[in-house]
Amino acid sequence: MKRNRQDFKPYLQSISTHKLKELFTVCENQSISVEYSLDPYVTEPNGHLQLDLFLRQLDQPEPESKLYVSHPFLFEGLILSPELYAAVGGPQTVNLEPNQIRMARLFAGCRGTGTHVHQHTRACFECLQGEKLWFLAPHSKQNSAALAKFNHEVSGPSRQSLSEWFQLDIKQLWPQLEGAKLVKSRKGEALFIPDRYFHATLNLSPCVGISYSWRSSYLTFEHDALTPTLR
Repeated sequence: MKRNRQDFKPYLQSISTHKLKELFTVCENQSISVEYSLDPYVTEPNGHLQLDLFLRQLDQPEPESKLYVSHPFLFEGLILSPELYAAVGGPQTVNLEPNQIRMARLFAGCRGTGTHVHQHTRACFECLQGEKLWFLAPHSKQNSAALAKFNHEVSGPSRQSLSEWFQLDIKQLWPQLEGAKLVKSRKGEALFIPDRYFHATLNLSPCVGISYSWRSSYLTFEHDALTPTLR
């Protein structure tokens, strides 16, 4: 059953400023690791209720549990809320048609957590709370070879500490990489990640954010409406 945007209102209310503050408080007190998808929370018919329950579960974590959460904002391929997109500083040059956004997610994690090296379509990350360190490197044969054993999409999930990777491995890798950068994003800042860029993240403090990714075929490098807006 197709849902119209009016149906999204109760779901959006679950992602209020108050909820984000609650989520941030929980993150300050918990150790967190990576979980990439919680799709069942939105595939249920009462998806907005499921998300509310999901957020409440974070207030009662198991002892010593580690949880890094991400939650999709989409129902059946539609963007949840153009209003929310505009509120977090999305590029205004892009017409917000539903099929232009591939995925939007809420992320939350404690200090020392994040994601290992991976790639996906172009995306924009808005930091709502905290501070996050980013490793970024353009897609190339040289970078693909250097990062192969660290890319979890190639080598499988890594059990290595992200703090260790950022402090040790990256120093050894740096001479082998071309165009690599380390960037910090802080509360209120947005970071644009070009298509297929290698990237990894490390939360330097408890961090909450929203990310939006675009379909690869929507924009081309030659006619990229996002680039002048997000530079």
